[in-house]
Amino acid sequence: MNRDIRMATLQEGFRFFTQYFGTYVPRAYSQKELLNNKIFVNNSFVKSIAMNGRIDYRCFSENPEEIVEKQCLEYANGYLRQHAPEMALKALKAAVGQDKDNDPDLGFIEALIVVNATGFMIPGISGILGAKHGVGNRETLRFDLNGQGCFGAIAGVQLAQALLLSNQVNSVATVFTEPMGGMFNPSPDDNSSLLPFLIFGEGAAAMVFSNEKENSNSILPRFVFAVSEQDGRSIDHVSVTQNNASWKIRIDLKVPDTGLSLVSNSIRRVLEKAGLRNEDIQHWIFHTGGKAILEKCQSGLGLSDEQMKHNFENLRKYGNTQSASVLFSLQELLDARQPCAGDLGLLVAIGPGMTAGAYLLSWPEN
Repeated sequence: MNRDIRMATLQEGFRFFTQYFGTYVPRAYSQKELLNNKIFVNNSFVKSIAMNGRIDYRCFSENPEEIVEKQCLEYANGYLRQHAPEMALKALKAAVGQDKDNDPDLGFIEALIVVNATGFMIPGISGILGAKHGVGNRETLRFDLNGQGCFGAIAGVQLAQALLLSNQVNSVATVFTEPMGGMFNPSPDDNSSLLPFLIFGEGAAAMVFSNEKENSNSILPRFVFAVSEQDGRSIDHVSVTQNNASWKIRIDLKVPDTGLSLVSNSIRRVLEKAGLRNEDIQHWIFHTGGKAILEKCQSGLGLSDEQMKHNFENLRKYGNTQSASVLFSLQELLDARQPCAGDLGLLVAIGPGMTAGAYLLSWPEN
């Protein structure tokens, strides 16, 4: 079976169309500005690492200097409760209302999935978006996904696809909202606590999917299917825990090597399932876990600078925005107007667990 017939068969079996896509970031701060924080005054080693991390800017809903000064568990929880729904709503409006003069009507959404890795709250973000901001209606199905970390992009889209394929609903909105500032708890005496403060930024992304082809945007890809893989031996390499005072993020130095192994296996399995080869993929879209992860993936997969430039541009402008991160790489690709009808792509994310996954994308012919 040749590639075109194979892809047509796969896409018919996974009828799933992307109708809207949008992103949102709060105010940008330069990396130099962020590193002027007093916790780095006597830590030139950490500062030098940060300035060579290929990150120029990161975005935050509140002044990072004040975030560090106020940090405690009560402040972190309040930060999440205020900014997570706010960012999610702005991303949704950016997706659905790009070409409208007034705020879009979001009542048409039949299922709402909210992915968040930066805290925990009850009622969930999906419920707040409905009760306070009119997202969906009384019958809208609502799901809040936590604990997926940066892999949440793939998990959130997979759930949307499953809902549509079950024929329970005709439209699903999936929102990824990450107010990372609420998790910052840097200590000048603990370099491991400084790492999140050096690479993470805030951002939100939103996508609306449908099983109806009508009105789908031709520049947006179809998400065909995903494959994921977990290495249980490294389950603690990326973790977030809560103590009496705050949240604490842990990232092991082995993450880039473990991540590359998982990514390579996921990509191989996706391509085998679709009857494709690496050279059949025009667009490589990566979660920006950091400079080391992107460079490992580039060298390990034999990708050119041209194939990786939108991923490194995302890293440069925003750092790591958790579950929204890989979708900002997709936005960078779309802004460059690179995809053409018939193109194929792979969207790749790595998260705690450790887990990695690859989603096969295709751009519609019409």
